[in-house]
Amino acid sequence: KVITFCQQWENGDSISIHTSGSTGKPKEITFTKAQFIVSALKTIAFFNLQRNSKSLLCLSPDTIGGKMMMVRALVGNYPLVLTNPSLDPFEHVEEQIDFVALVPAQLAHILNNPTSLTKLKKVKHILIGGADIPTELISHLRIHKITAYQSYGMTETISHVALREIGEDSTYHAMPGIHFTSQNDCLTIHYPEIQSKPIPTTDIVELVDEKSFHWKGRADFVINSGGKKIHPEELEKRRAMIREMKSRLKFRA
Repeated sequence: KVITFCQQWENGDSISIHTSGSTGKPKEITFTKAQFIVSALKTIAFFNLQRNSKSLLCLSPDTIGGKMMMVRALVGNYPLVLTNPSLDPFEHVEEQIDFVALVPAQLAHILNNPTSLTKLKKVKHILIGGADIPTELISHLRIHKITAYQSYGMTETISHVALREIGEDSTYHAMPGIHFTSQNDCLTIHYPEIQSKPIPTTDIVELVDEKSFHWKGRADFVINSGGKKIHPEELEKRRAMIREMKSRLKFRA
């Protein structure tokens, strides 16, 4: 699949991918190579990836996350280490990795494997995406003093449009050339380099300004209790925080 994608990249002017359904029904969407490059360059600049930066591809090449890891390596002209997608991608990787993109399920398994955890601690730039990160994982990252970034984006935006440093605060900050508005508390993405029209989402956010926001949850999952809107994602975070506090109190006792 990696070879097939590289051949498509070299021989074509555009690449078609299937959306996940974040902004509506799943569909096929086509982007030009120039649009892929725009997205790749933003990430390369943010993490200051150099020609000697070694990245690890441990996501499926079928996903936008996997495709963008390949595109970034092609655009940045830096080495890409390949491994089969698995819950513990560092298990069979011996090279020193500078940049990796993971999903939360992979992060959870790595944190529970001392050998893989040691390897992860040596990675300079860690990007987590694909789903919200459980509070327990954030606590483990903090305990192990691992700096990582959570991404916000979708297929329609060719990877992430905003990043937040995990554990610092809950604020997502826009990548260059992107800004946000909200409609009925749902985020709208303005990314003229990729899409000529604003991109609506079903993500409930609290805008800090046009370049940053706090993610609250999905509009699809809102519970209306006596006229008050409750987001299950926020409830789960609070429950996790309470469990962590109780655990610390027991430890001190």
